[in-house]
Amino acid sequence: RIPRGKGYWPAFWTFGGDGGWNEIDVFEFWDYYGPGGTFKLDKSVRRLRTNTHYDFEQDGGHDNCPKHKYLTDFSVGMHTFELIWTPYTIEWIVDGKSVRKKFKFSKGIGLNKIDCENYRKGKRYKVDKAFPTQKMKIIVNVAVRTKGVLPNATDTSFPGVMDVDYIRYYKR
Repeated sequence: RIPRGKGYWPAFWTFGGDGGWNEIDVFEFWDYYGPGGTFKLDKSVRRLRTNTHYDFEQDGGHDNCPKHKYLTDFSVGMHTFELIWTPYTIEWIVDGKSVRKKFKFSKGIGLNKIDCENYRKGKRYKVDKAFPTQKMKIIVNVAVRTKGVLPNATDTSFPGVMDVDYIRYYKR
């Protein structure tokens, strides 16, 4: 269960690798601006953001591939988040339902996504630059924004708590 309040930035993510910016966001929830730039607290707890960052060129920069999906209010009740990361795909599952799948290889933009079933050694594929390949550490945290939408006495109560029942990690 994530905290509800203006300026909170709860996240469950991985980070690591050899230099550069290598990250997979299982989830992060952060402030939402509606039409006209108005802050919408109700949408900030429903706007699931999944993302990958990877320093493909090893130059200290990073490519990333965020996706946003509006689902339930994650500040109400407990929820399950799963990430299945293989050498060929990354899949995000929320409350038992697949919400996103990312492929490392393809035969072109939006065409013929390649997973372990149809990968053929020696063939040429387009490589997604934002597909992390290095070992990473798991991080679960609640940050407080210092730029953009800041906490205030009306919309934010402290302390902000993210309830986590358990985290399981499996390696094939």
